[in-house]
Amino acid sequence: MDCFTRFLSLLHPGDTVVVALSGGADSVYLCHRLLTAPNRTFSLLAAHLNHGLRGEESDGDEAFVRTLCQTWEIPLQVKRLSPGELAAKKGLSLEEAGRQARYSWFSQLLAEDGRRVLVTAHTASDQAETLLFFMSRGSSLAGLGGIPFQRGRIYRPLLDVTGTVVRDYCAAHGLDYREDSSNRSLDYTRNRLRQQVMPVLRQINPKADTALARLAKDCREDEDCLVQLAKKALEDARTEEGYSTQALRALPPALQRRAAAELLVRQGLTVTHREVEQLAGLFSKAGEFSRRGKGYCAGQGVLAPLPQPAADWLGFPLKLGRFQGPGGNWFEIQKIDIDSPQKLYTFSWFRLALFLDCGKISKDAGFRTRQPGDVLSLPGREGTKTLKKWFEEAKVPAWQRRYRWILADDLGAAAVEGLGIDRRVAPDSSTRQVWAIRPLQEGE
Repeated sequence: MDCFTRFLSLLHPGDTVVVALSGGADSVYLCHRLLTAPNRTFSLLAAHLNHGLRGEESDGDEAFVRTLCQTWEIPLQVKRLSPGELAAKKGLSLEEAGRQARYSWFSQLLAEDGRRVLVTAHTASDQAETLLFFMSRGSSLAGLGGIPFQRGRIYRPLLDVTGTVVRDYCAAHGLDYREDSSNRSLDYTRNRLRQQVMPVLRQINPKADTALARLAKDCREDEDCLVQLAKKALEDARTEEGYSTQALRALPPALQRRAAAELLVRQGLTVTHREVEQLAGLFSKAGEFSRRGKGYCAGQGVLAPLPQPAADWLGFPLKLGRFQGPGGNWFEIQKIDIDSPQKLYTFSWFRLALFLDCGKISKDAGFRTRQPGDVLSLPGREGTKTLKKWFEEAKVPAWQRRYRWILADDLGAAAVEGLGIDRRVAPDSSTRQVWAIRPLQEGE
């Protein structure tokens, strides 16, 4: 099934097809084919964006489109940009700024009516040029997939139609169109590919446009398949704390890269070749990947998302209520009257709690993160050791240690998340009231 027929098959009676109509041959061809589609059950709306970059020529394009739509009795919406609007977008070429402006407006048009879909007139020739552009940059298979047939409610029904077919059709049906003078300028990369590279490839293979477009389609389908396999591999590698590095390390390199790319997406991070390679490196060694406070850490056979940066976690006084620790886990603080410490452990929901004698901890105690010099004397264990030593004995990965809360008073650490309490605040036979700090389960 060709792309145009495939697109028509996806429409529903009463839909509105918004045609991005520049006035060029490709968009005129697309609009005419939609207008003359047999048994048409959808309506048409033309959309023309006047960038204002070519002065009178841009205005001539707009006038041409207005006349064409009046002749064909197609409703038209026009958006005009001032000449300086695109140039004001710093860090972007005029070509990229124009593309962003178009799609921003397209999104607005689609948001106005849920029954609208939008079509652009990208052809097989455009696809071939896009593929060559990404090849020159050493793109991944995703880039070599070129222009997608569909992205959301935006479709490209002409991806298997060459520019030659378009112009032959326009000539056969007596269709006029506008020529964009900027297409002759070699200042633009795409124009250099169109005018200098593609003619050479057509000498080698007269059907180079179609062949490259087919290659892009194959690359996109292969990439989609590999991405799905990588997502499945991530789910299979999932553990309670994150992902098993052993399972990720056992994946073929192609799936490792795509798993790393998917993990970056899940953290809202930029996906580049360098970032993918660095994150995939954590499948085989301990370490940390961090960008703007987000990322992943590997250690003890687990790759886990970085919790909230400990530096951003504000401490607070010891008080009743619930709180979220620097690692993202939730805890509840209660004050309990008791007859004897042993009775505390008869309640199953307190078995993971830490209990501190209210009379042995000062009233100015509060929660904070780890500080240099922190020590702890665990009940039933010999000696006093630094938190670093206790963490090492408990095999807590180094990257996790700064995400553990510390309850401290003027005498030092009284309790540490994941380690326990200091024996100086441990309940004894004389204890009648305790602070209880227990981890909350999901859903509590």
